[in-house]
Amino acid sequence: TAQVRRAALDQAYEEAMDKVRSTLIEVLAQIAQEQEANLILSRSQVVLADRELDVTETARTRLDQRLPEVTVQMPEE
Repeated sequence: TAQVRRAALDQAYEEAMDKVRSTLIEVLAQIAQEQEANLILSRSQVVLADRELDVTETARTRLDQRLPEVTVQMPEE
């Protein structure tokens, strides 16, 4: 049914996003170590900060290098 197919698609999407999130955490940990930072916040959690502290582009570039593509594995029906 459509409901079962939708649940399978949601599950496959979540598994793919888990891979992206775990790789991003590894990238951010490496950046934090290199910059001797002990805290990295999501941009949505910051009200005001020096632009030099923003590691978004560095993280995005490194994530793209480490994980250039993510395959969404659909389960067999």
